[in-house]
Amino acid sequence: MQYHILIEMARELRLAGLADALELHAGNPSIDELPFSERLGMLFLAEREKRHANTINRLQKDAKLKLTGLPEEANLSLERGLDSASMQELYKYGWIGKEWNIIISGETGTGKTWFACSLGHAVIRLATKRNTIV
Repeated sequence: MQYHILIEMARELRLAGLADALELHAGNPSIDELPFSERLGMLFLAEREKRHANTINRLQKDAKLKLTGLPEEANLSLERGLDSASMQELYKYGWIGKEWNIIISGETGTGKTWFACSLGHAVIRLATKRNTIV
């Protein structure tokens, strides 16, 4: 069966990641040398990654976070007046299972919004990693 027909069928079945991978395979003749199971595995992996990325994008859009701060980018230096140990504890997410609320306070310009958004993005990543929605 020709690639363009397979791509159309994949899109019809709403397998966008698989269809995108098929388009890449169509332009790469060395793919034909791979065993069937390996090629099929690559297609399924592409579909799974696409769905995972779509889930993260949807959750981030729904969360309406103002900033895209990530925990690994956090500046926990002493000049900022932050307790590094307390901040690291929040990034361990134990408060989620206990259903605790977090209150972030401080002076203007200290990064409260950025920190709240970084926690939001981290929770979204955690939820999608566990395949559950928090």
